Amino acid sequence: MRRHLLGIIAIGFLVAAVALLLNGSTGPGSICLRSGCTLAAVWLAYPQVKDLFSRPPNSMKVAIGLGLVVFVIRPQLILFILAGIAILAVFQFITYLFAPMPKRRRSEEKSSDSGE
Repeated sequence: MRRHLLGIIAIGFLVAAVALLLNGSTGPGSICLRSGCTLAAVWLAYPQVKDLFSRPPNSMKVAIGLGLVVFVIRPQLILFILAGIAILAVFQFITYLFAPMPKRRRSEEKSSDSGE
């Protein structure tokens, strides 16, 4: 349902962008065009993005937990805590991008070969 809604909103932004650009409103038209393209890209990648954020790695859970503990003890360090968690998240994402694809099980191979 959410994916369909994202697609509908993206199409709405793109239609509004075309209408605004044809009317001569370049500022709002370009904003709608960028928003529509971004939402369309999220719509295309929705299953992968959902899978990526549904199972955070254990290292992120530990980092967030330690960050909360340090924040409770010393609230002045919030910028350093957020920067450290952001850097760890970027490294996790890069690792996710370059990790090999998981091997398919034999039952999945048989069902995909039979054309079902």
